[in-house]
Amino acid sequence: MSTAPTGLKPFIDNTYIVFMSDNGAGGLLKDLETGTSQLFDLEADLSEKNNLSESMPEKVKQLEELLGERLAAIQAQMPTQNPDYDSDADSGSKRRRK
Repeated sequence: MSTAPTGLKPFIDNTYIVFMSDNGAGGLLKDLETGTSQLFDLEADLSEKNNLSESMPEKVKQLEELLGERLAAIQAQMPTQNPDYDSDADSGSKRRRK
């Protein structure tokens, strides 16, 4: 699994950042809520069932550092929590599509 910088931007949604190694074989999944990371070898484990983060902590650290550099370089705006959001008040309402 190579960790050289890639030209691809990290994919960011409200909960996770997905960051690929340069050859697409390694994938880091960073949980923004907990700060934890999962590492997958996408060549051998395309379904992402075998989390390698515990057996390869140095690789996780290296990819997290590259991710931080990449996010800074592209001036990524990270999602933030809305302090006024009340999940209990929202739990009963569902938007209907027309």
